[in-house]
Amino acid sequence: VTATATSDTNYLTRVGGNQATLLVGSTSDFEARTLLRFSFPSFDTTSRIDSGVIKLRVSYRLPEGGGAVSFAIHAMTASWSNASFRWDSIPNSFDPAASGSFSGSVSIGDTLLRVRVDTVLLRSWLKAGTGSLMMIPSSGQATVIGFHSHLQVSAGLQPFLEISFRGAADTTLKMIRNATEGVFVANGSVPVQDGLTVLQSGVAYRGRVRFDSLALPVGVSVAQAFLEVTPNPGLPSVPGASRDTLTVSFVQDRAFPLDSIVLSGLCYPVTVNGSKLYRANIKTYVQLWNTREPNEGIVLRTLGELSTLDRFGLYNFSAADSLRPRIRITYTQFP
Repeated sequence: VTATATSDTNYLTRVGGNQATLLVGSTSDFEARTLLRFSFPSFDTTSRIDSGVIKLRVSYRLPEGGGAVSFAIHAMTASWSNASFRWDSIPNSFDPAASGSFSGSVSIGDTLLRVRVDTVLLRSWLKAGTGSLMMIPSSGQATVIGFHSHLQVSAGLQPFLEISFRGAADTTLKMIRNATEGVFVANGSVPVQDGLTVLQSGVAYRGRVRFDSLALPVGVSVAQAFLEVTPNPGLPSVPGASRDTLTVSFVQDRAFPLDSIVLSGLCYPVTVNGSKLYRANIKTYVQLWNTREPNEGIVLRTLGELSTLDRFGLYNFSAADSLRPRIRITYTQFP
């Protein structure tokens, strides 16, 4: 049995939280900002602070080859956490005066960025025992870079702040503090095109697809059920999509914002009769729909939603029959 999609909806859901990669930069389509927090031990605030440098381990570039990157550091003035801070949280959250900056070219061979921090800001952080910042890209840029976050297991890959100061004997000492918290938020537009569902990482845009025509005899055993969606190669895409895989999730909500999505799985690229598809095993979904759970459809999103700016264009329910999202089902009916 094959069931094709009966409706779908593109929707925006601001993402944040546990991000292994933090993005900063801008292109004609996007802007990404990163927040970092550091904590400090007790410190003799009469000591002379010579310099402060934040070091970032680069793990992502858009475009893939890199390019010119410029951003400023601004002290955060509002309380925040990576669990709740979103793009809409930005207004009035930071000091408009910059307290450091980076400007340079980041190529594919560059793995470490050094960002200088104003010593006045450092002194205020050391006195308070904690401090945080926002990285804001300069306008007119065409590059976004990503770096490993505080969630990396290896401390050497995490963002860290290196402070040089003078001790009691006027000797130069160093303090190194790894970031304790971080999050990136992004904003941008996606192309709107009839017949397509557009999935966008980072910002992020997801797609809900419904299969209301799906009907199986009561009590059957589902042997196989595969979701298939077809990409549109003509969609203006972000160059260098880094993770060519989608995520599919079971929907438990009837209405938006669709907070209850569970049983997530991967939707891998495959080639069938010379055409590219994304395919996922959703046997569990179909069996649940046919036994005890209402059919509220599925949610599609990018695999790199929390770490990239990847974009995918998929044919939707209004496309030609051969291109619509579909579920191919094999089942056994008992006597």
